[in-house]
Amino acid sequence: MGRAKPIMIQGTMSNAGKSLLAAGLCRVLSQDGLRVTPFKSQNMALNSGVTADGLEMGRAQIMQAEACGIPPDVRMNPILLKPESGHRSQLIVAGKAQGAFAARDYFARKKALMPQILEAFHSLAEENDVIVIEGAGSPAEINLAENDIVNMGLARAVSSPVLLAGDIDPGGVFAQLYGTVALLAPEDRALLRGLVVNKFRGDVEILRPGLAPLEKMCGVPVVGVVPYLTLDLDDEDSLAPRLSAREARGVIDVAVVRLPHLSNFTDFDPLSRVPGVGVRYVSSTTDLGRPDLVVLPGSKTTLDDARWLAASGIGACVRALSGAGTPVLGICGGYQLLGDELSDPHGREGAGTARGLGLIPASTVFKEEKRLAQSELRITGAQGAFSAWNGMTARGYEIHDGETTVSCAPAGTIGGKPEGAACGNVFGTYLHGLFDEPGVALALARSLARMRGLPENVVGAAGAAWVLRARRPRPITVRASSTAWPTSCAGRSTWSMSTALSRRAYDHVYHGDGKGKTTAAMGLALRMLAAGRRVVVVQFLKDGESGEVRLLAEHFGVPVFAGKVSDKFTWSMTSVELAATCELHDGNLASALAELEGAQEGLLVLDEALDALSKGLVDEALVDRALDMSARGVEVALTGRAPSRKIVEKADYIPRCGARNTPTLRGYVQEKEWSTRWIPRRWRLATSSGAASRSSPKSSAAARSRRSKSPS
Repeated sequence: MGRAKPIMIQGTMSNAGKSLLAAGLCRVLSQDGLRVTPFKSQNMALNSGVTADGLEMGRAQIMQAEACGIPPDVRMNPILLKPESGHRSQLIVAGKAQGAFAARDYFARKKALMPQILEAFHSLAEENDVIVIEGAGSPAEINLAENDIVNMGLARAVSSPVLLAGDIDPGGVFAQLYGTVALLAPEDRALLRGLVVNKFRGDVEILRPGLAPLEKMCGVPVVGVVPYLTLDLDDEDSLAPRLSAREARGVIDVAVVRLPHLSNFTDFDPLSRVPGVGVRYVSSTTDLGRPDLVVLPGSKTTLDDARWLAASGIGACVRALSGAGTPVLGICGGYQLLGDELSDPHGREGAGTARGLGLIPASTVFKEEKRLAQSELRITGAQGAFSAWNGMTARGYEIHDGETTVSCAPAGTIGGKPEGAACGNVFGTYLHGLFDEPGVALALARSLARMRGLPENVVGAAGAAWVLRARRPRPITVRASSTAWPTSCAGRSTWSMSTALSRRAYDHVYHGDGKGKTTAAMGLALRMLAAGRRVVVVQFLKDGESGEVRLLAEHFGVPVFAGKVSDKFTWSMTSVELAATCELHDGNLASALAELEGAQEGLLVLDEALDALSKGLVDEALVDRALDMSARGVEVALTGRAPSRKIVEKADYIPRCGARNTPTLRGYVQEKEWSTRWIPRRWRLATSSGAASRSSPKSSAAARSRRSKSPS
C-alpha cells in the first residue's frame, strides 16, 4: 500500500459547492483507476447516515464515497456535529455520540480532537492513492483560526495543497476570493494552488477579463470555471434550496412540515423525483393548505418540536386534515410526534415531557443509548393510502434515542420484531430511507392519485426508470485535465475543470394534418440521447402508450408525463371534465419543467401541445416558460396540427408533416392575414443585426421591409 497524496477543497463560504467539487474529483480520479477516498475532519450537518458497522457519519461523505465506488467508512468523517439549537450541538466522534455541548464548550475542547482526526486520516492514507479533503465554511474566519481543525489548520497538519472555490451565483465572487486570500496568514497562502469560480452561468468570455487581474492580486492562478450544475444530490443542512420550496409542482401535492429542528430531510428526495409529485416544505398554517399527503420528518430535538407544533397551530391543522381523511406519514422523530406523549427522563433532548398529536395510540421514552443500524422493514400492516406498501420491503437505517410503545397494529417488522404503527390513514416508522427502495415512492404516489379519483398514470409515467435516478446521483460532469494533477498541484502548476460555454438552442414546431409529427419529435429525442443529453417528454391528449414513447421510457429511462385519452370531443366535455384535463396537463408540464430546472442542455418534447393550446387545455404561461428554456441550451419541440401566431413568431424550425396538398405554413400564415415572420428566428436575428447569414433572405433590407408590413 502506498501513501496517499492529499488535495483539499476549501470555499469562501458555506454552500460554495465544496461537497460537489470534492465528489467530482472523487469520481474522476476513481474512474482513472486511482484508489481514492473522501475526508472531512469535522462536519456540521442536519443529515447523517449509518455505516454497515452501525456508526454515524455525515451524508456528504457517504455521497462522496459512492462517487469513489467504495462503501462509506466512519474514518472519512471522524467528527460530526448535529445542531440541536442555536448554541448547542450533539458531538459524534468516530461514529458514536459523546453528548451535547454548547458552542463555547466545544470550541474549548476541539483542538484535543486533532489526534483522533489525524489517526483517521493517516489510516486512510495507508490504503489509498489520493485523499480528497473537504473543508468547512470559510478559512477566513479569523476568530476561529487559532484552533482550526477543518480548514487551514488541517491542511498544515497533513501538508495538503488547497484549491479555493468561490460561488459566483449570488454575485461578488471576485471579492469573495480576493478577500479570503487577503485574510489568510502567509503560511496558509503558501498552501494555495489555485482558485475555482463555481456555479457559473452564461458566456465565459464575459467573465474572462476579470480573471487575470484576480490572479495578479491574489498571486494564485484561476484553475477552473465550473458551470452551474443541477444535480439531485443529498443536501446537508438548512441552506438546501429544496427547503424553500413552498408550492407543489406536481399533480400530487405532498406537504412536509419544516420542523425547527428538522433532520434527515433527504428521506423525501426519491418521492420528489416521481414524475407528477410535488414535495414542498411548510412552516405555517397558511402554507399548509389541503395537501394529498402530510409528512412529519425526522427531528433532532423532538420535544421542542412537539411544543412548536402546538404553539404554531400546525399540529391542530394536521389533526384536522387527518380527521378529514388526509394521509399522514411520520418518520423517526415524526413518528414519535404522531403519538400521545413524549418523555425524556435522562435529558437526552432536554428533560421533561410533551404532548404529541394523538394520531396514533403511542408513547415514546428517550433512552440513554442511541440506536444506530442499517435495517430492512417488511411492511405488512399498512392501511388506507399506505396499504399499497403491504408485501414490500424498504431498506434504510435507524438513528434514534427514543423507544416507542404502540397499542395499534404495527406497520411491519424489522428483524422479525414489530416496527412502527399503522392506524387507518396514519403510518409511522423509525426507518430513514423509506423511499429509497425502487417502487415504494411510486406505489404511494399512485395510491394517492386513486384517492383523488385520478388515473394512476398521472404519476410515474416513465415507468420504473426514474428509480435509477432516485437511488444514485446522476453522473458528475466535472473533469480534470489528466490523472497527474495531484503531482502538478504540488508543483504549483495549474489543472483545469470543464468550462461552461453557453449556447442558444432552438424551438422546433412539427405541425400539419398528416402523420409523422410525433415520430419526428421522437427521432430528435433519440438523437439527443445518443449525444448524452437529457430528454423529457410531455404528452397532451395522449396516454403515453405510443410505440416511440414507450421505447424511450422503458429502454432509455426518459421521463414521460402522459395525458389522458378521452372518449369525448372537447366541446362535449363538462366543465368539470375540462378543468380536470387542464389540471392534469398543467401539472405534467410543471413537473417536466422542474425536471429540467437549471439544465444547460437537453430536449423537452411537448407532444400535441399545439392542439392543447388551441383548445385552452394547458396554461399558455407554462408553455412560454418552456419555450424560454432554449435561451439556456434546452431544445424544445412542439407537435400538433396548427401553430398559433405567437408560436410561429417564437419558433426556429417549423417543419410540416402531412400530405403533399396540405398548405405550406407560408400559405397558412398568409391565409390568416398574418405577417410573413414565419422565417426561422435564427434568420430574423441575423438580419435584424445587419449580419449576413448563409441561410437568411438575400438582404437585411428586404427582411426589414417585410417586417415593416407586419401588424404590430
